[in-house]
Amino acid sequence: MKGFATAVRQGRRGLRFPAVGILIILPVLGVYATTASATVLSGSLRSSLYLQESRLGAGAYETRVIYQGVNRTTQVPDSLRNPLQNRARLVEEVRLDALQLGVKRLGFHTSFSAGNILTDQSLKETAFRLHRAYFQWNRTQHGPGAGYDLRLGRQWVLAGVGSGTIDGLSAKMGDARFGDVTVFGGTLGTDRMLRTDKFWSLDEPSQSRAVGGRIRLQRALGPVEPTLALSLSQVDRKPRADLVTDARRAGVSAELRASRTGSLQDLRGFRAWGDLRRDLIWGNNLSLVGGLDYSGDLSSWLSWLPLQRLGKDFRGRVEYGQRRPDLRATSRFASFVQDPRKELRGGAGAAVLPGVRLDVDGDYSNSDAGEKENGFAATAGGYGLTVGYRWHRGYGGSMDGLLLSGHRELFEKLTLDITVGHNQYDYGDIADRPEFDPDTAKDTSGMLALGYRLRPDLSLTGQVEGLRNGGMNKDLRFLGIVNWRFRTAL
Repeated sequence: MKGFATAVRQGRRGLRFPAVGILIILPVLGVYATTASATVLSGSLRSSLYLQESRLGAGAYETRVIYQGVNRTTQVPDSLRNPLQNRARLVEEVRLDALQLGVKRLGFHTSFSAGNILTDQSLKETAFRLHRAYFQWNRTQHGPGAGYDLRLGRQWVLAGVGSGTIDGLSAKMGDARFGDVTVFGGTLGTDRMLRTDKFWSLDEPSQSRAVGGRIRLQRALGPVEPTLALSLSQVDRKPRADLVTDARRAGVSAELRASRTGSLQDLRGFRAWGDLRRDLIWGNNLSLVGGLDYSGDLSSWLSWLPLQRLGKDFRGRVEYGQRRPDLRATSRFASFVQDPRKELRGGAGAAVLPGVRLDVDGDYSNSDAGEKENGFAATAGGYGLTVGYRWHRGYGGSMDGLLLSGHRELFEKLTLDITVGHNQYDYGDIADRPEFDPDTAKDTSGMLALGYRLRPDLSLTGQVEGLRNGGMNKDLRFLGIVNWRFRTAL
């Protein structure tokens, strides 16, 4: 936490304050507020240290892409080129929730992080990010009756085609018997956070705007329970050299399942759904997908077979869709032909023996340009072990792979996880090029992790990862995590 005491920048005005002040001011508010009930403070602190010993060589770099506009050449400063060889990265993540601030329904929620490449950056280059920070007035009803949820600040909005992060206001009002309505409005300051060292990057309304909403209708009609949702969103940003964003989208989604109290009790677990998302600027569909899925017990239907457990905990799905590359209307690629891809996906799995489960998944996709992809995966798991096989064929080549993983509780507080994978690639008929050397067509990877729960609220994790193939020769990594959770009433 030492890095959080460092003063960080806020916005374009250069205002500085210690980020740890966020952790101080909230308890103070709770203490001095006229409380009808005790303020509850909860959250978590997660510290992660990531070490990498790569054999790529000292000349291999990870770079940050800097957007310089449509007609400008991308420039990557040397200060943003981080060597991959023998690198150490430290990340601190903080989540804080303060509930019942003066009144029972008022709360404040925030999460932020700080990251530093210890082998390549000074403390002053630590990157701070404020992921969310909003006040919430919540009167949600879990049963019949009207309720609402009001939020102000940096937040994630769930509203169909308008889902995303905004800096602004959102309101959700509804009744579990009929559905709900969600509206939101704000700016998009988080867009620039990826390319700045600011803790808080806040746009003015003249720089960006995001507005939208969703209406969701849901009501049991005899034996079935249909759901219909309509959503609309518009995002505008003043053209800038670093990023230009605009979008106007509409969405319709529907779902049908057996009601909890209807006569179609044998169909409980079945669900039919569909979703359409359309770009109103260019007048074409972004995606049109639909499917069927089921989860439940099919053992009674298969009782005539000798395996008594066959069909227990069955889960199955099938999905068909047409998707178009989701590009911004002002992207330099927007003028290119964007043929939608047709996709068919499906899978099923169930218990086949006591303690043993089998799952299979497959997919097929093609485009008008003639590019086809198809794949298959099968896994069998039980008694803490999982064995899997993957098969893929497509326009870019083929891949076959084996996977073995295991999880075991060694002692009451100590767990062990192991994963080993081996893949073989075939790049097809490609001219002699170094990046497609046959020696790189196979790789073996593995992971070994130990987890120890020191206390109910404090856990430690150590994880070693390794990769070996003809191109990498060897790539070894270590991840250490300390996770502390807390909850207290003030």
